[in-house]
Amino acid sequence: MSKSVFVGVDRFPDQLNEIKAQWGGGQPPASFEQTKFPDLGAALGFLFEKFGSDKGRNGYHSLYAELLGEALGSKSHQPIHILEIGIGSQNPKAVSTMAWAASTNGGSLRAFAALSSRIKVLGLDYDRGSLFSEDRVTTRFVDQLEPKTFDEALLGYEDIAFDLIIDDGLHFITANLNSVYALLPRLAAGGHMVVEDVPLRSKSLWEVVATQLRVVGIETTFWQRARGGINVVISAPNRVYVEGFWR
Repeated sequence: MSKSVFVGVDRFPDQLNEIKAQWGGGQPPASFEQTKFPDLGAALGFLFEKFGSDKGRNGYHSLYAELLGEALGSKSHQPIHILEIGIGSQNPKAVSTMAWAASTNGGSLRAFAALSSRIKVLGLDYDRGSLFSEDRVTTRFVDQLEPKTFDEALLGYEDIAFDLIIDDGLHFITANLNSVYALLPRLAAGGHMVVEDVPLRSKSLWEVVATQLRVVGIETTFWQRARGGINVVISAPNRVYVEGFWR
């Protein structure tokens, strides 16, 4: 029997769903995670591992599955925009290099992009040698200690609101707060900003930040890491940022 008979046999369940959908019998599976894995977290964990990101080993796939679940589960066909600072430079001389972390440059950016064709990713990094461009992945230079470089990095993105923003760059609060100031207004209504890998000794400082953000209606929660430390999750209100204020 010709081998061609067996080509695409794994498409059989999807084909049946697609035929049913033509006649109002339900929608076909719409994304990677729905067709190959029991849940979104498992799909994202697989992709982090596949593309060489340490986020899976740190257990962050469950956090990002929770934060992206609503957007990915919606029936909207609108793009989902993700911005991440710190794309995994392999230059041992670069600040916050990942050369010793058994990870690859751009690993998490590629993982997020592979999760759904709706996702578009912008990665920012201080190491110009780590920058690259691929389908639905763009990278640009930023220096978290120079706030004006955020404006330069976001040229052309003036009308984009990000559903998820991740600060995995310089891991100290001065740089982090520059990122919060520059990028929090760029969150989509209901979006989230995550500051990764905050040491426990800095939690009291972030509790002060959380208190001040709460005054203006922005909630902050602390996600405990499996290996110690925390991720700070700042959630935008269901409003838009206009002329310096959430409205």
